[in-house]
Amino acid sequence: MNGAAARERFLDRAAALNERFHCFVTLTPDEVSTGVGPLAGVPMAVKDCIPVRGVACTWGSALFRDRIAERDAPVVAQLRDAGVRIVGTANLHELAFGGTTQNPWYGNCRNAWNPERVPGGSSGGSAVAVALGLATLGVGTDTGCSVRLPASLNGLLGLRPTHGAISNRDIMPVSPPHDTVGFIAADPETIRLAFTATCRHDPADPFSRSASTFARPGRIRLGIASALLEETEPDIRDSFERAVEKLEGQGCSVQPVAEPALLEAALHIAPLAMADMAEFHRQRLAHDAARIGSAIHQRAARGLAMPATEYAGHLRWREANGVVINRLFETVDAILSPTVPVTAPTLAEAADAVGSTALLSRNCWAAPAAGIPALTVPCGRDRHGIPIGLQLMGRAWSEHFLLDLAGLFLGPAGRARLPDQP
Repeated sequence: MNGAAARERFLDRAAALNERFHCFVTLTPDEVSTGVGPLAGVPMAVKDCIPVRGVACTWGSALFRDRIAERDAPVVAQLRDAGVRIVGTANLHELAFGGTTQNPWYGNCRNAWNPERVPGGSSGGSAVAVALGLATLGVGTDTGCSVRLPASLNGLLGLRPTHGAISNRDIMPVSPPHDTVGFIAADPETIRLAFTATCRHDPADPFSRSASTFARPGRIRLGIASALLEETEPDIRDSFERAVEKLEGQGCSVQPVAEPALLEAALHIAPLAMADMAEFHRQRLAHDAARIGSAIHQRAARGLAMPATEYAGHLRWREANGVVINRLFETVDAILSPTVPVTAPTLAEAADAVGSTALLSRNCWAAPAAGIPALTVPCGRDRHGIPIGLQLMGRAWSEHFLLDLAGLFLGPAGRARLPDQP
């Protein structure tokens, strides 16, 4: 099959699957790879809040349906230099603010393993595109959970890097002190290459940081986040415990980590994100309300009504308990938990986007609270056939160590299994 015929076949398949799963906002059939670099020819889906030059950048909102990006975001330019081929901009929860990717303007994105269930969010389209085999690399953003949650529910690896490791310049913000670009793939090496290509200081991004040296441990010490096992569905907990046993059998030592800050993070960082998001979109929420979905208005209302004293209280918690979380790494090298404590709800059950997001994201907020990296790795499927994720949190700049640990867990296969598709 020649190149033109192969491209036509891919586009036909992508269009057909997108009709069913709503994982793309815009397909980009004319994009080509430079053909050189560590990611030469790798097909990539980019969350549609990250500008890709010449392509609509809608932020998942009706407000920006016709806006065309004038230039690539730095992270996109860096990945182009590494050789990727952009296949499209991926669907997302409106304004990147929600955990279900049920989007009233561009279609309700569906889980790649069961289209009657949600894919997670807000980077749901990026994860589903990878799980369907339409992209090898998905690029998303993660403020509280938005890369790890959809990666987990679609049986993939998803990395939230150290805060500030990758430039956020030109990307729609949610909560800048917590926002990160992240990567989704079926194997750790693709994520490693993407992270290496983009981890660099950007002096024009006020939150950008220069990377620090990370000393790899000898024997790996794993801490089990006891607080994050509370109210976890039994089949997910069983799968998590088997995953821990597997790592223990490969020479890792295991000990409990009973630190309530890991669970309490959701109670403090999520409200900060709500307030930051509401402040950024304040004028749009007030003057163009009809083109913003009701679920966004509901969550923004909480942020708009927040007193300054409450916001300050959450900041004081983050300052104190971020230190507490980081100090856990004096005795362990990685902290483990289920990525998502419950199965993916059906599309009907997820009509309450606010409640669904809170439940699905509960285990993910500790990493943004401390600015540390976290990686989800598939570790089984639940009673509904939905994938289960094992979350690995590490100290700052331990991304390569976490990816090595994921490779140790995945074993010789070295990659996640994708669902069967026509």
